[in-house]
Amino acid sequence: MRTIAIDYGRRRTGVAVSDALGISGRGVTTLENLSDISAVERISELVAELEAEAIVVGIPRRADGTSGDAARRVEQFVERLQASVGVPVHTIGEWLTSVEADARLRERGLAARDRKKKIDEAAAVVILEEFLVERERLAGRGDRG
Repeated sequence: MRTIAIDYGRRRTGVAVSDALGISGRGVTTLENLSDISAVERISELVAELEAEAIVVGIPRRADGTSGDAARRVEQFVERLQASVGVPVHTIGEWLTSVEADARLRERGLAARDRKKKIDEAAAVVILEEFLVERERLAGRGDRG
């Protein structure tokens, strides 16, 4: 099942997509300086273009697992997204995905200015990978009954 992942931000929103089997992911784009309404419209277009069957959005959590203002903003965005797209919208807690994404981009040898351009997209890939692993884990648990 092809899934789109979203790393939502007020100024930039990273987008990634899984392969059709839901095994791996790749960055797609970074939406910049869009209102929530415009971002939802663009994501809806991407769902159709990429033939996605689901969306996952990372909800930022504090180190202790609690939610703050940023999480509430993302949850409001998720509500708009759910009301506008024709596929299931899931959420997954995320913490330090940008740090992980930056480390991966550094490993690939990207310069600081290039990492800045790709960080949100790369963070969406991290969110997607965490979601795919969790979905697989839960599916495996269901198989054992």
